Amino acid sequence: MSIGLKLNLQENRLLLFIDIFGFGKIVEDNVSINDETKNKIYTDFCANYKNIIEQSFCDDKIKLTWVSDTVMASTELCNSEQLLKSYAEFAERLFYTLDIIVRGAIVVGALNHDTNIIGTSVNEAAYLEKKKAKYPRVIVSKESLAKMRIASNHNFYDYLVVAEAELTGYYYFDFAKFALERTLKLDPMPVVSRLKTGYNTIKHYCDGANEENRHKVEWLATEWARAIKNNIEPLLKPLIPKLMDL
Repeated sequence: MSIGLKLNLQENRLLLFIDIFGFGKIVEDNVSINDETKNKIYTDFCANYKNIIEQSFCDDKIKLTWVSDTVMASTELCNSEQLLKSYAEFAERLFYTLDIIVRGAIVVGALNHDTNIIGTSVNEAAYLEKKKAKYPRVIVSKESLAKMRIASNHNFYDYLVVAEAELTGYYYFDFAKFALERTLKLDPMPVVSRLKTGYNTIKHYCDGANEENRHKVEWLATEWARAIKNNIEPLLKPLIPKLMDL
């Protein structure tokens, strides 16, 4: 039924929709903490989360709306590469700084993102995040990917993985590979620290997850282990001289 609203939707807008994975459980766990500790945790989290969002989505070509744990960022198709870069940096900063993993979707569709955000792409992205992405990852359909303006030699394609059979027609961003390869560009010793942080983040989620979510986090653990295995030589090689000096 139509109620005659004029929404002024713009076609072919690129939307990134992200939620913090397991945020409901984080909120529930916080209820039992005493008020003083709870207020400090809340204040610290909000400040750090806000800073990470603002640092990651600072490009003036990207429009941003966030509420609670949901972040929605949109742009024109010609700025596809900028939005992907912002997403990757956002996910990486949350993972290493706040021990948080995310789940979401990238969609091309009709959107109005002026004072508010509304459109068919919001509906689709929210559905994909909740019902289709399943694991802590960001997915994109081959139809949306085909419309995005990404140079053929852009390294984004190096991190695209064809999703499993039950999600035919979709890809997901290989965050474990991306985060690990970014880590390899650091000085040798911080590599060890980041590997430990990554392990602890995933373990923390596994330990606190219910049965339904545990296997979803275990999927990420498998992805993390695979990325380490595939990069074991470049991971260890720069550490050997440092270890010899200890």
